[in-house]
Amino acid sequence: MEGPEREKDKVELSVLKRFGLRYSVLAAWEEQLRERGIAVPASVGKPLERSRVMISSGCFPVSEVSDDLGRIEAILISAATTAGQENAEEWLDTLGECMAENAKVEEIEGKIRLPAVKMHYNRFRFSC
Repeated sequence: MEGPEREKDKVELSVLKRFGLRYSVLAAWEEQLRERGIAVPASVGKPLERSRVMISSGCFPVSEVSDDLGRIEAILISAATTAGQENAEEWLDTLGECMAENAKVEEIEGKIRLPAVKMHYNRFRFSC
């Protein structure tokens, strides 16, 4: 298959791979906040797990994964800034780095000590 549909699949695959890294950054940040005794709403756990499953399965649209990751990020930013976490800016920079097209995956994984979620692309989108 050629044309716009094929190009759309390539773009979606690229974004989902970056979301795997973004998920890992968010999970590492959430863990660090908890280790430092910062109150993170329990409501973060299920969306984190859900987004990991969506990314690794590859059968969910980018928009749905993006919505979940965005909500998680907002909660973590709120928890970190409310608690006065000094390195919140570093986490935000890392989140920005991981979404760049030329993201240095190994470098970011080393920073957060957590591998990116590996995904299996399912372009046929079985109803999951």
